[in-house]
Amino acid sequence: SFSASAAYHWPVGDSLKGIARAGVVHDARRETALTAGTPGDAVTSANARIGLESPNGWSGYLYGENLTDDDGALNARTTYGLGNRQRPRTLGIVLRYDY
Repeated sequence: SFSASAAYHWPVGDSLKGIARAGVVHDARRETALTAGTPGDAVTSANARIGLESPNGWSGYLYGENLTDDDGALNARTTYGLGNRQRPRTLGIVLRYDY
């Protein structure tokens, strides 16, 4: 397995904080002695998030998960060829308020 990530924070105006984060994870093919099927696949996934945070408790972000849209088997497949997989590429908005 290999993973790397980076984060950057910067001031926006008088009180807001901008945040950007990105990360990537790579896992090599995995084989498990508990299954009689074939090994899993090498899987690479990238995630990113950018947003604003307020000292008043609210924040908002745009995010993307599994940006590579990798759909390989995460672990060894069963004899039927079934294996766990990541969720497909997902894009979204997160709005949050802490009180």
